[in-house]
Formats: sequence, structure tokens, C-alpha cells
Amino acid sequence: MEHSLAKADFLNNPSDAVVQSLVLSLGLGRSHENATYVWMMTGLTIRMARFLGLHRDEDERGYDMHFQAEMRRRTWWNVCALDMRATEDQGTDLAITPGSYSTKLPSNINDADIWPGMTHTAIASQSPTNTTLLRLCSKITRHSQELLSSHHPFEDRIRGLQVLTQELEEEYFSRTNQSHDPAYLAATGTMRVFLGRLTLLAFLPELYSSSDDTLFVAAIDVLEHNHALNSDERCLPWRWVYGKQQQWHAIVYLLLEICRRPWSPLVERGWAAVNSPWLVPARASNEKDFNVLAPLRRLMTTARQHRESEYTRLHHNMDAASTLEREDRRRQPKPSSSITFPAYFDDEAFYSRWRDLVRTPNETADASMTGNFRTNTPHGNPAGPLRPSHGQSQIANQRTSEHPSSAATSGLAPLPNVTHWPTASSGIVGLSNLSSFLGTDAESELPDATTHAILDFDWSRWLESARGTL
Repeated sequence: MEHSLAKADFLNNPSDAVVQSLVLSLGLGRSHENATYVWMMTGLTIRMARFLGLHRDEDERGYDMHFQAEMRRRTWWNVCALDMRATEDQGTDLAITPGSYSTKLPSNINDADIWPGMTHTAIASQSPTNTTLLRLCSKITRHSQELLSSHHPFEDRIRGLQVLTQELEEEYFSRTNQSHDPAYLAATGTMRVFLGRLTLLAFLPELYSSSDDTLFVAAIDVLEHNHALNSDERCLPWRWVYGKQQQWHAIVYLLLEICRRPWSPLVERGWAAVNSPWLVPARASNEKDFNVLAPLRRLMTTARQHRESEYTRLHHNMDAASTLEREDRRRQPKPSSSITFPAYFDDEAFYSRWRDLVRTPNETADASMTGNFRTNTPHGNPAGPLRPSHGQSQIANQRTSEHPSSAATSGLAPLPNVTHWPTASSGIVGLSNLSSFLGTDAESELPDATTHAILDFDWSRWLESARGTL
């Protein structure tokens, strides 16, 4: 990449083609390049795009609204997406803010509808096209910019989120059948993750003091869609798009709510979600700041202790357990992951598993990822028994030997009905479960005083200070 840029003399001869090349290279580079390198090169790309006027729509500068104008719009919105990801990775402020550009969204047209030298404006389609996904991702990027760059009243934030959700439902989710299209499946899962994250961001900074079913389900949706995207082999060709997403707001909110709520089937589902094996970036121990991680380690331990005590309580009070299940079944909304990835998330299987755990609370150590989540098999009974192949058994035994107490303390167990356990060769690398990342096996018990203190902790400030470190 550096040789190509030098050969093009890009600093003295910037061009649309150079910006497009940088966008493609840096978008792919997030999966394997140093995050600081990508962040710094993103800043250079933004400045070059502005120098070329990509942040101003062509019609304001007297250009024809044809092929070049359409391509420049697509390029600019990809630059905006790069800025958003760099902000997330490095914990910096946005370089592109609302009001600093006037470039419109790309038109909803197919690639075949435009060509160099065309003399008319392409007519936008009312059906999904090659650019539908880019348009929707750009809308999410624009809404994220507004949430992160301003202090709109809470009502305005929620209203804007509702409008965005309705647009996504009408323009994409309701118009395309995902059952036979892996690209649609990956796109839908990714946008569901973004929507859930935006829902949580809309409630900042009051998020962590709010107890709300909508937020709880949104957090579950984020982590379950993330799990399925990283598990389903059909989605792997697009993993470079979503593989580096960080879900810390959803993780912290779920753990806090888990500690506050009676242990219903939905809470057990949330616990399974925070124990996904594809949840957080895997890092070497010398790359972690254990002082930064300490509050989250204690919160994870508190949630585990609460889970164990709740199952013991419900085991001795079956009437309370029955009431919890009835209330849970009436609760709205429901996680949309059961619709997007029905082969991975079976609502009834979660209820069945929860009832089994209430009857035999001493088996809660095996409950987090067993019975309801699967790695990458799109078929089979989610509550079925584990029948690993010889290769799968070797991997499971290796993980157990590396983390001998994980099955007993973190709730992690081998997943059922795994037809192929993902390895580095299958493209799923650099991710781990939360307990392994935090090293929570070392904290098997916390005193009550610590438990209360950790729930009253200023998690919003902690996450802000930890951006770029986690």
C-alpha cells in the first residue's frame, strides 16, 4: 500500500482514485493492521477527501449530477464510516461532525444504472439495489455522528432513533428475503447490531442507572447478533466489515441488569450472551491494563454469584419460578435475533433450559452457552446433547486445560450440535469469551460490600476513560 501511494505521489497529486484506494485498504486493514496505523491513515484520508471537495455535494459546485457525482458520494460516506470506526477503536473524538459537510446519501440505484460519460441522471429505484446497504449504513453513520457530537434533548434522540428504525424496516428488512442470500444475512445481522448499539447510546449518560426491558433486549440483540455473525460460515466473507466491532456498552449494561433482576429466562439468555466465545478481542496478557479491567472483573463475578444464588432460591420456591416464566412470556419486546438467525436462537429452547436449571441448580456451571447458542451450524436442535467429533473434543480439552476453572466459575461449556468447531483456518481469529479476557477465574467470590459498591460504580465515566484501552 505504501509503495503504491508513493508511486502515485499522493501528497502532491491527490485524486478521487487515491481516496477510494485508501478507503478500501483501511477498511480491510482494520482486521489485521495496527489500530494506531489505521487511525492515523484515516485522518490523512479525511483531509484529502476534504481537499478534493468530497464533503460538498456536486450540485452546490455546479458539477453535473451524473457518474462522477454519484461515485464521489459513495466515497465520502465510506470515509465517514472509517472515521466512525477509528473513533471507536482509539477512543478519540469524531473528525467528521454533522454540519461540516453537505454531501447527500448515495442514490438507490444499481451499478449498471450509471457509467462514465452518461448524460442524464439515473432514476432512483424503490426496490433494493447494489447501493441499498451502503445507503442504510450511511444513515446509521449519520445518526451515530449526531448522537456522539451533540447534546440533543432525550426526546429528540429517541424520536430520531424511531425514525431510523422505521426506515430500515421499510427500506430493507421487510423487502428482502434473507433465507437464501448470505450477503443479506450478514447485512441484516450487522445492521441489527448497529441499531441495538444506537439504542443504548441514545440513553447515555443515564444508561447505566436505567432499568428498562427495551434496553435489556437491545443489549441482548447486540450480543446475540454478534455471536451469530461470527459463528455462521455463510457470513464469514463479510467478517472484515463487522469483525472488529466492540460491544462494551452492551456488555456492561447486560451485566448490571443481570445483577439487579430476578433470574428469569430472559436474564439467563442475557447471561448466555455475555459468555459468547466471540465477544471481545483476544489480547496477550502483557497488552492488558488490569487496573482498567478490575471494575469489570468484579462486575462479572458479582453477576455469576447472583446467578448461583437466584437458582438456589428458585429451586426452593417453584411458585416464584412459575411466576417469573409467565411474566417473561408476556414481556415485550422480544430479541429480534430469533428472527434474523432462527437456527441459532430458539425462544422455547431458552425457556426449556431455564426450567431445567431451576430444577437442578447445581448444574448452573454448564448453562451459559449450552443448549441455546451454537457456533456455526445452521441446523439441529439447539437444546440437544453435545456429540463432539474427535477434533472438537481435542479443542475443548485444550481450552479446559488452558482455563481449568472456566467451566466451574464462568459458566462456559462446550456448545451442543457443533458440526465444525471454528479454528484460525476458518477465519474466526482474534476473539475470545469475556471471562478469559478478564481473567475472572481469579475472583471466585466477592464480599457483599464490594457487590453493592460495584453496582453503584460510575460506569459511564469508566467506559469513557477506558476507550481505546479495552
